[in-house]
Amino acid sequence: MDINVGEAVSRARTAASRTWRGAVVGLAAALVGCGGGGGGHDLTVEFSYAGVAETQVLGAAGAQPSISGLEGNAPHCSLQSGTLPPGLTVQSDCTIAGIVTQAGSYDATIQLTADHYSGSVTTALDFVVPALALVPAIESSTQPLSVGAPESAFAPFVIAGYTPTAGDVLHFTVVSGSLPAGLTFDDTRGTLSGTPVTLGTTQITAHLTVTRGSLTATTADTTLAFAVIEPTLAVSYPNCCTAAVGVPFTATPVSSFVDATNASIAYALGTGVTLPPGLALDPATGVISGTPSDFIPSITPNTIAVVATAVLPTGAETATTMFFQIAETGIYPFYPVSSLGAASTYSPSADPEALSVTTTPGMTITWAPGTIYGGLPGDSYHFAIVASPFSSGLPLPSWVSVDPSSGIVTATVPSTGAAGVRFGLEITVTRNGASYTQTQGWVLN
Repeated sequence: MDINVGEAVSRARTAASRTWRGAVVGLAAALVGCGGGGGGHDLTVEFSYAGVAETQVLGAAGAQPSISGLEGNAPHCSLQSGTLPPGLTVQSDCTIAGIVTQAGSYDATIQLTADHYSGSVTTALDFVVPALALVPAIESSTQPLSVGAPESAFAPFVIAGYTPTAGDVLHFTVVSGSLPAGLTFDDTRGTLSGTPVTLGTTQITAHLTVTRGSLTATTADTTLAFAVIEPTLAVSYPNCCTAAVGVPFTATPVSSFVDATNASIAYALGTGVTLPPGLALDPATGVISGTPSDFIPSITPNTIAVVATAVLPTGAETATTMFFQIAETGIYPFYPVSSLGAASTYSPSADPEALSVTTTPGMTITWAPGTIYGGLPGDSYHFAIVASPFSSGLPLPSWVSVDPSSGIVTATVPSTGAAGVRFGLEITVTRNGASYTQTQGWVLN
């Protein structure tokens, strides 16, 4: 008997996803009974592949058939036309299985027959197996590296179309070219280690071979260039900067710049910048050092701009500017609250540049200084009552005095009270032959 087969074939390709899939194709056909167990009637059979597994080169693949309408009769499948990916075969029970060994695009038509029935039904499959490939780890074909910057197991390539499997053996082969001086290539991991020591551009051409059991796959050759460049110039003065008059001071810059070609770095103060008296900048090293002899109020706290310029042998320059402050260490008499006999407040508490005292009319107090904030052993001091550093032009209170040697402040508050009396307590410090004057602001209420 003959059969009448109506086919409706739809193909689905997924090359964009770099995987292969079998198209889910539904076909219906009438298989005609031929006697001898055929039952004397025809079968309407639907045959397709659903849920086809994705795979890669050296990956196991499988596709299970979806068959209905055989009424218990055994199916038999074979490749009718086209090609399956190398390594895949069609089993008699219509299962497709195997390990893919080669990338490419493949079309196959699978034919199904049944015992005791004439005719057949077919379904079509399309496969796209992505190639195993070495791809540069960055979008550009040139990998930048910084001279003098250590690299440890840096991977310049990624492997496309590959999922690691336990037992895989990888071997990277550099076919031609050379690595930057100072770097080595691990041919089992595909990584670079070492420190580039020479500026310039080199390139290598390489491929990868993956061995999985008794099977191997090799990528096409891939070329990658390496450009070894100077790192970005960055300079800073760590743990900087607090200085005290009469105390030796040093601030040393730290640079990320690596000199691989006899480049030099020159340092200079920014336009209009002045260091406190006694300090100087070394233009060759960038070290700021000296012994401050004074702090000029107009530049204290002083925002310092230092310009570092790297000059390459080619004449090319790269520059950076860093900003910081050299803050003075204030030297103030600290009058213990317990000695005042009145409510008092220091502001700020950590650096007592101002003192506010609440008094009562007619009270007489003797204030003896305690610790000299910012003072050092060997310092000598001289004290004086001067105009307030915060309110100029106010008359000095005649009822307040200070012993110039001991710093003891005495006062008899008028019977009318002390309503916002302001003055300055000046302390002159002599240290290592240098003198420095600081004024503490007082407010009596």
